[in-house]
Amino acid sequence: VKVFAISSLFRLSARDILSPAYTRFHFGFVPLIKILFWAVIMVHALSMVWVLISPGEVPYIEAVYFVVYTLTTTGYGDIAVTTDVQRVFAIFLFCCASVVTGLVVGKLVQFSQQADLQTDSYKRMLETLAALNHLTIPQDFK
Repeated sequence: VKVFAISSLFRLSARDILSPAYTRFHFGFVPLIKILFWAVIMVHALSMVWVLISPGEVPYIEAVYFVVYTLTTTGYGDIAVTTDVQRVFAIFLFCCASVVTGLVVGKLVQFSQQADLQTDSYKRMLETLAALNHLTIPQDFK
């Protein structure tokens, strides 16, 4: 089952698919929604594991709080890790936090490089247009 195949429900012409609004939505907004969806699923799953391994009755919101502040590497220390199973799970969360932090930093670098590539491409296009305007090239070939 494809969760994000909503766009295939509507009949789009080739002109609509190539429009700037559709491209911006498909390549900008849809990946963001996918990332947020999987982040929520990951936090929920890890929170449920924390609820299951914690001694006594732990509220779900406290488990979500622990998982989120551990994954964001904040670590306030206001929720104690008391059992060995919790310690092993906390170590797992620390490793996940390192991976998540690396992925986030990598995506930020990718976005900044992509913006630089778009700027460079735009400058090259302007230089090409200036060269074409300077040369005597028949209008049909411009």
